[in-house]
Amino acid sequence: MNTFKQKQIIDFIKNFTERYSRPPTGSEIEAQGILSKRQIQRSYGGLVHLRTLAGVEPDLRKTEYRSLQAKKINKRAALLETRFYKKLIAIFGERSVNREFSFIDDTRHRTDFMVYTHPTDDSKKILIDVFYPGDRASLGGCVGAKRRKYESHISDDRELVDAMYFVNLNPKLDADNYPFKADMPWAKVLNEETFWKKLQIVV
Repeated sequence: MNTFKQKQIIDFIKNFTERYSRPPTGSEIEAQGILSKRQIQRSYGGLVHLRTLAGVEPDLRKTEYRSLQAKKINKRAALLETRFYKKLIAIFGERSVNREFSFIDDTRHRTDFMVYTHPTDDSKKILIDVFYPGDRASLGGCVGAKRRKYESHISDDRELVDAMYFVNLNPKLDADNYPFKADMPWAKVLNEETFWKKLQIVV
């Protein structure tokens, strides 16, 4: 197969995988009119080898499993976030709890919750970003992403809020002893149970 056609099919596989979170099947590749299933076998030794050449996960079963697991985690996280929201309202009242709050003058920069912790003093407020990591590696990835999102705004403007909390909603993972907490004096990384205990002190 010539270089141009090979680039076409590899680009298709990469783009398809990025869009659908799984690699294309043989039939989906054949439908592009570039390669038939027989040509895939003859020129590349099969679909697994072609996917490997494109730099994507070659095993369709693994990507389908990962996609299913991600959906389960996202669904669970949404339910836990709603429960978290209701608990904040029970403590502070609905008017004091803002969901999906723009913490600077930019609608792209939102935090899960902004809470006024004093009934008459609007300067007393905290920001809360909750997350549900699936495993230890995801915990580190989530904290790193949140650090990049908030650090330049929160760390340089301590008057913006009284406290910034990153709250882990997965009880099977320990965020209280997260290794890089010392590098983020402007934010507290906590398990949910620890957060509620901490909140009693804030209130």
